[in-house]
Amino acid sequence: MALSYEEALFLKEQIEITQPNTMLAKILKNELYHLPKLGSFSDLGQVITSFPYGMQRDYFLAQSFANFAYGPVIRYNLILSQAKTKGPKQSGRNTTIIWQKIWMLI
Repeated sequence: MALSYEEALFLKEQIEITQPNTMLAKILKNELYHLPKLGSFSDLGQVITSFPYGMQRDYFLAQSFANFAYGPVIRYNLILSQAKTKGPKQSGRNTTIIWQKIWMLI
């Protein structure tokens, strides 16, 4: 199902009017239609200068947080894989310690 030109224009105008300070509104208003061809969130760094300073700052903060958050995910997976490889004989106290380590990451 595709939108008619009138429907698309109506949605574009509504987004620009009701959410003017969003990245989507800036893309629509400035007709930055090449942006959706980017493959991932991090690819947005290539064109982030097209946006106001506040959005650029928010983007870099979000990217930094995403990079930071990747560390605990790796650590969690490592702890979990160690728990699985120890087998059922090592359950009990060791399992409790492993879960305590996991909760410390959260």
